[in-house]
Amino acid sequence: MKKEILLGEAKGKTIENIAYCNPYLSSQLVFTFTDDTFITLAGEKDRDDETCVIVPTKLDLFNFGDIELVESGIVSKEEMITLRQIYNNKLQLECDENERRQYEKLKKKYGVPS
Repeated sequence: MKKEILLGEAKGKTIENIAYCNPYLSSQLVFTFTDDTFITLAGEKDRDDETCVIVPTKLDLFNFGDIELVESGIVSKEEMITLRQIYNNKLQLECDENERRQYEKLKKKYGVPS
């Protein structure tokens, strides 16, 4: 995986690729550089809620789009598969824990049927 850097560190680097995320997922724009680094920018609504400002941000890996990340060279296909599996396992564990808490809460409230 390429290394994410701060915007100020990008000065003088050569842009290799640009990736833009589906705006329904997030509004991130990633610039990759020839030295295996990248920066992420995001569009955010200004205080007046009518204009958009571009701000540096950190890449939201799982709300960007796997295909775009691989095609831009930020991660390899194999890395993305592994990262996605780890992420999905974490989400499943959180879901299981939430269900267990809910079950225990309901069991305490209503008792166990005989």
